[in-house]
This record gives sequence, structure tokens and C-alpha cells, in this order.
Amino acid sequence: MSEQKVRARDNAGGRRRAILDQAQRIVGERGYHGFGLQELAERCGLTKPGLLHYFGSKDRLLIDLLRDRDAQHEAAAHALLDERCDRHASARAQRDSFVAGLRLIMERNAAQPELTRLQTILRAEAINGDHPAHGYFMGREAAKLDLLADLVAVFSPAPRSTARQVLALMGGLEEQWLREDRAFDLAAEFDAAIGLIIP
Repeated sequence: MSEQKVRARDNAGGRRRAILDQAQRIVGERGYHGFGLQELAERCGLTKPGLLHYFGSKDRLLIDLLRDRDAQHEAAAHALLDERCDRHASARAQRDSFVAGLRLIMERNAAQPELTRLQTILRAEAINGDHPAHGYFMGREAAKLDLLADLVAVFSPAPRSTARQVLALMGGLEEQWLREDRAFDLAAEFDAAIGLIIP
């Protein structure tokens, strides 16, 4: 590949990154329906057709934004859970490691409120079946449920139900935390509630 082509590819990658960063800010503030491509293009120093050159459509941009955010978040979450959950340890030790890993995820989400807001807004909007990210969230939530059910199976008599309750706890606390303008300690509330789900 020529040096010119490498530079062009790197420039395109940098431009896509800048567009995704700006889109994340806008969607995090107002949700998917609260921003337009024209505003995004202006913030990025592009025309609307120039913006569409990189993503094709507003829906494609949303899916790429979600994939980008989730790739970062999911990699960190899996690493935390895998690192902490020793499959050869006792059920009690696995339970303690699992809870500690989830707490670290909550701390990480609390340290990144705009990303947490983005995820919460889009997750709620995508409940509607005609939302462009509906299928994406259905698949993502099913995968998270399967992963957590697998991890809790050693110490929970009803792993799928426990996993569902853990996901509801985490998402619900994040939503309340954002609605109340981060007025409480997200990780501390998680600590108080998780023992009720996983004694």
C-alpha cells in the first residue's frame, strides 16, 4: 500500500473518530431523536453530504456509535469479570469475585457519566420496535443475560433469574442516578442491593 493511501486511510479513521465523539456528546445530552445530522456536520466542520460519506445514514451512525461505545465497555467488563471469576474456586469465592467485578463495572460507569447517559437513553428509546437500534439492543441484552447466567450458575439455584435481576439492578440504579443528577453514590447503592439478590 502506498504512503499516500495509508495517510488517506489514517485521515479517514481520524475523521470517523471525531464524528463519533461529537455524536456521542450530542446523543448523551439529548438522545438519538434530539440531534440532527446538520448540527453534527457543523460541529465536525463538514457538510451534511460530507458526513454521510463516512456513515451513509443517521441509523448507520447510531449503530456504529453503539458498537464503538460497547466495544470499549464490554471489553473492560469481560476482563474484570473473567479476571475475578476463578472457575476452580469455591462457590463462595466465585460469588465474592463476581460481585466485586460488578462493583468495579459500576464504579467505571460512575466515572464516565456521559457514556452511561448515552447508553441509558438509547437503551430506553430502543424499546420501541421501530427504533433503528432495537435489534442491536435485543441481541446485546440476550448476550449479557447468557454471560451472567453462566457466571452465577455455581452459586445460584436460579441462574437465569438471578442474572436478570442483576441486570435490572444495574440499569435501574444507573437510570435513577442520572435522573437525580448523580446525587447518590452509585457503587454504594449497588453494594446495598446486590446482597439482597445474591446473599
